[in-house]
Amino acid sequence: MANIREVVYRALVEKVGVDSDLMSRVNSAEPICISLSNGCEIFVELNEAEQILSVHCNLEMKDVRVLKRNSARFLEILLESDKIAVKFDGDALSIMALYAKDELTPSLDISGVLVSVNDLIGVTMEAA
Repeated sequence: MANIREVVYRALVEKVGVDSDLMSRVNSAEPICISLSNGCEIFVELNEAEQILSVHCNLEMKDVRVLKRNSARFLEILLESDKIAVKFDGDALSIMALYAKDELTPSLDISGVLVSVNDLIGVTMEAA
């Protein structure tokens, strides 16, 4: 089974290019929270009992018109990944990607999903 800390470190530092000094808090047993500069957060969590790794975030859309204006880009990003699912509930948006037991190997690369989730957040939360 993959070590969630190593998977996130490798994805963010080695693949995405995040400064390794920012990864100092990736040593606890808690879900990993990636705080973005726009105030949003992406969570990476390993459910050992069910052997599922999830990448997820919940957004409250302040202005739904932004998403309508950027819907083509939103859909394009969404269709680029076979892992990402979204759920709309009023003015709330949930973005999630799940990795099942057979995918939880030491070489698991979640960098593409992290970038796509960040991009989806960007087109959803941009200033109106």
